[in-house]
Amino acid sequence: MDKRNWIDRSAWIAEQMYPRIAARSGYPNIARADASDPTASLEAPHMLYMCLQLVAKGLGSETKACRWLGWLQAAAAAKGYYTLQELTLLNMASGNNREVP
Repeated sequence: MDKRNWIDRSAWIAEQMYPRIAARSGYPNIARADASDPTASLEAPHMLYMCLQLVAKGLGSETKACRWLGWLQAAAAAKGYYTLQELTLLNMASGNNREVP
């Protein structure tokens, strides 16, 4: 098993999550979401913005990437875009870029 760091793993997970969040939220063509409104933190544009930031690997540290990923996954579960079981499988698959069962 490839030992990948959490910046890479978070980027891979966010890349997998983006299409489902976009499709289920009705924001399929968003390229850059506005994250400036903190009251919209559970809204799809903010989650999509976070996905893009994780994919770009520009957060600077593994701990920050993990915090962002944890928040993103909690929000996606709260909104019903993913189940906890699906997110667990994504986390497990992120270690070696394999397909999610």
